[in-house]
Formats: sequence, structure tokens, C-alpha cells
Amino acid sequence: QPNLGGSGGFSRAMVETLAREDSDFVQLLDDDVRIEPESIRRSILFGQYATTPTIVGAHMFDLLDRPKLHAWAEVVDEQPFMWRTLFQERMPHDFSEGNLRQSPTLHMRLDADYNGWWMCLIPKEALEKVGLALPAFIKWDDAEHCLRAREAGVPTVSLPGVALWHVSWVGKDDSIDWQAYFHARNRIVAALLHSRAPDGGTLLRHSRRVDLKHLMMMQYYPVALRHRALRDILSGPDHMWRNLATAMPEARALAGNFPETVVHKDDGSPMRSRRGRQVFKRLRRHAYDSPAGMRLRWFTATTLISHWLHEPRPENVAQPEVEFGKTDAHWWRVPLFDSALVSTADGAGKNVYTRDRAAYRRMLVESIRLHRALRKDWARLSRDYRAALPALTSPEAWASSFEEEK
Repeated sequence: QPNLGGSGGFSRAMVETLAREDSDFVQLLDDDVRIEPESIRRSILFGQYATTPTIVGAHMFDLLDRPKLHAWAEVVDEQPFMWRTLFQERMPHDFSEGNLRQSPTLHMRLDADYNGWWMCLIPKEALEKVGLALPAFIKWDDAEHCLRAREAGVPTVSLPGVALWHVSWVGKDDSIDWQAYFHARNRIVAALLHSRAPDGGTLLRHSRRVDLKHLMMMQYYPVALRHRALRDILSGPDHMWRNLATAMPEARALAGNFPETVVHKDDGSPMRSRRGRQVFKRLRRHAYDSPAGMRLRWFTATTLISHWLHEPRPENVAQPEVEFGKTDAHWWRVPLFDSALVSTADGAGKNVYTRDRAAYRRMLVESIRLHRALRKDWARLSRDYRAALPALTSPEAWASSFEEEK
């Protein structure tokens, strides 16, 4: 079977489970995890003793920093329709600094909306009732499926004592690589299917702001992917089956059009910036370094206007003007310069971000146009996607897809 993403792989496991009379559950696991076998036993026992069919999810610890708990009892906030962990301000929790007895939050009952599919036990009855995963490839398939199950009376439990280790998102750049397409598309599709807020609440406003942030950061590739996602959404739900196997390779191929996607690694003559490395303490002197203290709207407006009007200086195009570490490269710092050399999240290399006035103007106008079209057609699109949901998630549709892709 070719690569149909996480949703394709997990749906294949669901199809196989439905075909087995001796199986009551499907246990979904990512492939880049370290498993604790006792957790599997506990999740199955809990599922067997639950008085109603229940999805049993696991906590996620950081595979590269083992004492840190990153995810537990995750929810989807209604207005922005965005996922998060309950008590997000207290995550990750470092057990090397506070054990279970010293951590009252970890003793509370926290009700989850969904659980990530790094480890999640789903009863067969739930699959029979609500169907399989969306043909989403990756991102949001787990959250959407649990929201769909909840609407059908199947709750999700994030069970204490059930956990594994998984590489956390701290060391990833997946919001600015090819996965940006799936982040944007699948979040909005899930909202079209499940949001109860008029016109999706503040989702479209937040989505537009994400575009603005990337444009100010001179990250044009994720904006191009996000706009491709919005155009696909506007084309209707059929596109999800149509591009299931092609969206990822097409998104990766598009990276060749954007120089900032090239990762420059030390080959003996490391790339340097004209004005050197910018560090937090030096930038503290700037009036806009603290997001809590600055006038955000004024700063954003003046930055957007500046990027619209001014071409970068030739010397800053020829060589990056400044350099930032990844943790210092915030959206209120990088836009102050014509170009920047920024470390990748994993520290393996550096990317060069350079202001491109023509691309900026074109993408800014397109962002406004696409988000207006989505807001105008939200109600109709929501009806279309909800009507198409059974066909998008049926075992028969998935089985047919597996046959076609052989």
C-alpha cells in the first residue's frame, strides 16, 4: 500500500479490525514511539470494564527528554477551534522537578475532547457507529474522529497510568514545512464538520493572522501551502479523496520554489550574517521586544505597511542581515530586518529568510480574498461537508481506496 499518511494507515487497521470477529478494539500506535507494555494492558482492561463504549487514550512523554509529560487530556476550544492541553500553562510537566505527590494538578479529573493517535484504543462499536478516519493524510484526523464519536455518545478518556514516549513537537518545524497544508486544511474541515459557532467563531480571523505572521516572518512557503489548502476547501469535500495520495508529494515539490526552505549545513565554511547573532538581552533594549508591553496592533500595521512599500537593501539580499537562534526568532523580532539567518528547530542547520516584496504583496491580497470567500460560503460549505461525512469515512470507501492503490 502506498503512503496514504497516518489516516490511511490507521484506517487500514480499523478496516482489518472490523473484519475480525475476535477483536473488540483497535489499538492505534505511532511508529516513532517507545511503548510501555503495561500501558497497553491497562488500556484494554479499562476499555473492557467501561459501562459504555469508551475511547481510551494515553498520555505522551517526550522520547528525547523522558521525565517530561507533554500531552494529557486535550481539548478543542470552540471559538478559535484549536486544540490544546488542559492547563496548558503547566505543560510540559517535568517529573524530575515535581513528582506525582507534589503535583496537585495531576490528581484532578480532566475530561478530554480527544486523544492523539500516538496511542489510542478505540472500541469496535465506535467504529461501527461513527465510521473511520477522515481521508486527511495527517493532522486533525484523531481530534475530528473523537469529536464525531462524542457526538454519537462515545466519550474519550485520557487515562492516568497509560502512557508512552514520543518525539515531542518542540524539536519540529512542521508548521512551516510541507505539513502546513494539512494543518490549515484539516483544522478548517474539522470546524466545518463540528463547530457550533456562527461562521466558525474566530477561526477564520485566527487563520488570517497566521498568514500575516508568516508573511512578516518572510516565510512564504507555508503561506503558499495554506492558500492551496483554502482553495481545496472551497472546491468541496470531494477533493479529500481526490488528493489523498498526491497532496503530500505536491506540497513537498512546491518547496523548490522557495529558497527559504533550503537548510544550510556546516560544510566547513559556515554561513554568517552581516550584523552577527542577535541575542535576547541585546534585543531587550528595543521598544517592541516584549509582546506584553508593545502596542501589538500598531506594530503589526506599521510592519505590514513597511513590507508592502520597501524593497530590501541589496547587501541584505546578498548576505543575511542578522542571525537568530530558533527560540529568539519571534514574529515581533524577525520582521524588523530585511533578511535573517535562523537555526532550524532540531539544530541541524539554518534557513535564510529574505524579504520578497512582490511575493508579499501577492500573498497578502490572496489571503484576504480567500478568507473572505470562506466566510461568505461558510454555511453552505458546512452543509456540504457534513452531508459528505458518511461517504468520506465509510469502511467501504476506505476499502475501495486500498484496492485502488495496490
